[in-house]
Amino acid sequence: MAYTYRLAALLVLISATVGFSSAVSVEHQLLKLNATLFKGNICLNISNSVQKNINLNIVWYGKFTPIQRTVFVDFIRSLNSPAAAAKDPSVASWWKTTEKYKGGASTIVLGKQLLLEDYPLGKSLKSPHLRPLSGKFKGGGVGSITAVLTAKDVTVEGFCMNRCGTHGSKSSTVDGGAYLWVGNSEEQCPGYCAWPFHQPLYGPQTPPLIAPNGDVGVDGMIINLATLLVNTVTNQEAVSTCTGMFGSGAYPGYPGRVLVDKTTGASYNALGLAGRKYLLPAMWDPQTSKSALLVLLTATVVFSSAMMDEQPFRPSSINNISLNIVWYGKFTPIQRAVIVDFIRSLNSPSDAKGPSVASWWKTTEKYKGGASKIVLGKQLLLEDYPFGKSLKSPHLKALSGKLNGGGVGLGR
Repeated sequence: MAYTYRLAALLVLISATVGFSSAVSVEHQLLKLNATLFKGNICLNISNSVQKNINLNIVWYGKFTPIQRTVFVDFIRSLNSPAAAAKDPSVASWWKTTEKYKGGASTIVLGKQLLLEDYPLGKSLKSPHLRPLSGKFKGGGVGSITAVLTAKDVTVEGFCMNRCGTHGSKSSTVDGGAYLWVGNSEEQCPGYCAWPFHQPLYGPQTPPLIAPNGDVGVDGMIINLATLLVNTVTNQEAVSTCTGMFGSGAYPGYPGRVLVDKTTGASYNALGLAGRKYLLPAMWDPQTSKSALLVLLTATVVFSSAMMDEQPFRPSSINNISLNIVWYGKFTPIQRAVIVDFIRSLNSPSDAKGPSVASWWKTTEKYKGGASKIVLGKQLLLEDYPFGKSLKSPHLKALSGKLNGGGVGLGR
């Protein structure tokens, strides 16, 4: 039986695409029914509503500089801003994934703000203090969330030990709304609550990323606020499911590949209002059942050879396969050499003893079609990002066609 392939030669793609707490939700459905939501040991009675706007109030507990407060406010305003959505990748496009959850789209509206710089409850808070602080704003109801943000010199029960923030109901009444709390860990546990902007307390000690707004504590709080806010609105572990993932290739201790500001060296994956940059966690996409990475690719993408539309690719008739490479983005000479050496090693009659790349490749001879020899073909450097730094799937075929020629049996 003949096999049909859409690749004339080979297409190589090395893509660089681009947690913690759970939260309760304010559900938005057309049915005006009472629902009881259980989250850990918290039981919330929430009335479903047609309300689509959610007022997000902020209680600033302790001393925050005006610049620090602006970073938060700009983030909140960027969630549903058409101006922010015009930028890619954006905070707004990240938030848009929440529309795929039950309840549909919700617009976060910046509500009231309260500064408590005199520490009315002291600098060492207990868990029972959080609900009264969130209740400082009268009214609100089911369509409101109050975020209690504590400064870096404020300790909170359990903070840095087993949590970086928390959630709950503002009251036991049906229309009490919800609250969340996030603390500034800059001086207390940046390796626990502000990773990846600080080396982790445990595990692989990878170099920390540079915070996009120049403030390790605040940028870490943005990650935790984003996590709790999404989980609250969706009533799901929408972000907690993707803990520690910010870009492609992420694994425990490594956040993945994200964008880097050329001037400051700061890492980010989302653009906001006022020129702000943020690093936001991956969000679970219920439609694809995968963690949705905001940045799909960055400068480390390699494509190769020409794609065929309908012509069959028959391994049995091919001895040599030419493997061309399109280097999209900036690669150092050393990086390119690593990949080139690998390709050349596939069929190299090296005298090296022991396991080799060539012996690994030799297993392909056992498949129908027999042996195929990979020959390094043409190379093209595209360091100026002709399609930008955020590619769509159709771009891949266009890039692979940059090297004209090829076709079935290329290099024979």
